Amino acid sequence: MRRNKRSFRLTAVTLQAVLLTFACRDSPTGPDASLTDSEIVEVVKTFGIILSSGLVDGSEAAFGTTKDRTCNGGTVTIELGEPESDDEEGLFFVFSYELNPQGCTASAAGGVRIQLYGDPAIGGDVRMQLEEPPGPFSLRIAVDGGFRYETNDDRAGACQVDVRHSIEGTLNSTQGSSGTTTLRGSVCGLDIDHRESS
Repeated sequence: MRRNKRSFRLTAVTLQAVLLTFACRDSPTGPDASLTDSEIVEVVKTFGIILSSGLVDGSEAAFGTTKDRTCNGGTVTIELGEPESDDEEGLFFVFSYELNPQGCTASAAGGVRIQLYGDPAIGGDVRMQLEEPPGPFSLRIAVDGGFRYETNDDRAGACQVDVRHSIEGTLNSTQGSSGTTTLRGSVCGLDIDHRESS
């Protein structure tokens, strides 16, 4: 069932806030042959920030669009599918996405800058169920694909991503979101299985 534009925009803004909140938290990783654990953390955060930046375009939700946007150090093509919902109130919906960064830069410790390029792209789907704040929400994000990277200290390589990110929590209109986030999968050949509460 289709929802109206206003409810889609409200949901997009809500999702944007949740993604930014959880993108700014540390994620667990281990050593990688080319990127360090902290560098992989910054790359994962950067992809979350890029996705959140594409959800709203001015005063409208940006679902069903493909747009080029600027990012830190470069540009990114963000493609968002039309959301689908079986709930007239719009409390559950799912949409697909694809990110194709061209030089977007993640910053890591020691002044390291990591430029990211789609190889061919990062994509998946987002499933969200929520109630009007304050209330519970659940968010599930599938992240698949590949990217190339180049660092300012002359390292370069390619990575595959296969991660399932879930967040269960409570959304408060004045205090933001809190809950439990779970990350499972692999990034750059590194296995991730982590659960964190806030």
